[in-house]
Amino acid sequence: MKSERNLLIERDNENSIAVVTMNRSSKLNALNVDLMKNLIEALKRLEEDEQIRGIILTGSGRSFIVGADINEMANLEPESAVAFITQLHQLIETIRQLKKPVIAAVNGYCYGGGLELAISCDSLISSEHATFGMQEVQIGIPSVIEAAMLPHIIGFAKTKEMLLTGDVIDSKTALEMGIANYVVPHEELLNETMAYTQRITKNAPHAVALQKQLMNRWLENSGLEQSIKNGIDSFGLAFSNPETVKLLKSALK
Repeated sequence: MKSERNLLIERDNENSIAVVTMNRSSKLNALNVDLMKNLIEALKRLEEDEQIRGIILTGSGRSFIVGADINEMANLEPESAVAFITQLHQLIETIRQLKKPVIAAVNGYCYGGGLELAISCDSLISSEHATFGMQEVQIGIPSVIEAAMLPHIIGFAKTKEMLLTGDVIDSKTALEMGIANYVVPHEELLNETMAYTQRITKNAPHAVALQKQLMNRWLENSGLEQSIKNGIDSFGLAFSNPETVKLLKSALK
C-alpha cells in the first residue's frame, strides 16, 4: 500500500484495480484544498498507469466524505469561495473524464461535496451503514456544481426535497431513489465493490472509455455544464451574506 498525504493507494495487480482511500479520518475525510489537489494528482497518475484498468474510491474510518471542509469554508469571501468550489468541481470533473471506470465504495457519511463526488463516479456501491445528504442549505449556502446531476438521477421532486430540507437519508432509501446501485453488508463493502468493478474491467478498455465519453456527452447536452457555472456564481454570492459566515462559524463549535 502506498501512502500519500491524506491518501492511501493500494494496487491489486492481479485484478488491475487500484483502491484509493481518503485518509483524513480525524476530520471525517472532509475535502480541503490539500486533499482535493492530492486526489486529482493521484487519479491522473492512475489514468496513465497501463497496469490499472479500474479505480475504487472509498474513505477511512466511519466516513466516505463528510463534505467540503467547514474549517476552510468559514474563512472564505466571495472571490475565494469561487476558487474553492471551482477546485472541488475540477476534482469531480477529473473523475468523470477519466477513461477508466471509477467506482465509489461508500463506507459511511456521504454528504454535500462527498455525495456530489460519489454520484459522479461510474457506479456507487453503498455499505448498509452509509448515510447520504445535501446539507448545505442548513449552513447558509446552496448546493451547487455537481448537485445539478441529481435531477437526472432521482428526479426533480426528490432533488428539491433533498436540497431544500438538508435531510439525511439511509442506504436503503438511497438505493430506492437510485443514488446507490447496490447496498451490501458493511464488512463486505470492498470485496463486493471489487467484484463489481471486475464486471466492468473485464470488458475492452477502449469500449469502456468510449462509453464513458458518450455518457458524458449526454449529460452535457442536458445543460449540465451551464448549470455548474451558474452554481459556482451562486456559491460565491452566498458568501457576500453575513448570515452564511455566521452559520459556518457556528457549525465549527
